[in-house]
Parts: sequence; C-alpha cells; structure tokens
Amino acid sequence: MECGTRELTLAETFTIARGSSDVETVVWVSIASGGQTGFGEGAPDEHYDETPGRACEEIARAQSLLGDDPFALEQIERRLRAALGSMVALRAIEGALHDLVGKLIGSFASVPSTRSCRCSGRTS
Repeated sequence: MECGTRELTLAETFTIARGSSDVETVVWVSIASGGQTGFGEGAPDEHYDETPGRACEEIARAQSLLGDDPFALEQIERRLRAALGSMVALRAIEGALHDLVGKLIGSFASVPSTRSCRCSGRTS
C-alpha cells in the first residue's frame, strides 16, 4: 500500500459557511493485489482536526490490518474502524479496496450501469 498527497486546483471556488477554497489537498492511497492496483482518496478537513500528515500516518499503520484477501471487505472495514482515528484514511483505503476488487473481477462493481438506472424520469 502506498500513500501520498496532491494539491488539486478546483475548477470553481468551493464555498461553505466556514470559508472558501480554490485549492484542495487530497490524500491518495494505492493498494495492489493480483496484478491490479486500486486507487482511493480523501480530503482532510481542518474543521474536524484532520490533516494530510495524520491521514498518511494512519494509512501506514493500516497496512497490517488489510490481510491477504481484498474481497473480505466487511472484515477489513471492521478492523480499520477499530484501529484508525482518521476518517480520511478510512475512506481513502475503502475507496482503493473497492476499486481494486472491481478491477480484479473485471467490473466496476460499485458504479451502477446507466442502462438499468432511471435518470431524469426515463430509463435508458
């Protein structure tokens, strides 16, 4: 598992009650297994005492919690929730695991097909 940070320049200014931002620092994670690599990311929020450094530290600690079976998503999540204090780290790892599993089975399982989805009141 690898972790890093990247600064993203937003296409539009993001504004909420606490302020505005034109740049967002995200934490990314990659997890490799079976010849595939899954990617996930999360955006730390200082309002909740989250930082990129803390998230990366938590991600590094989480390596031993993944186990050998990326398909054991529920068991992995239970272990991660019990051990991690960073929601950013948890979400980034979960995203990477789901991406990895989708690639390993040859499908993007977490993305619904637009062919069976109702959009704007019509079925495509």
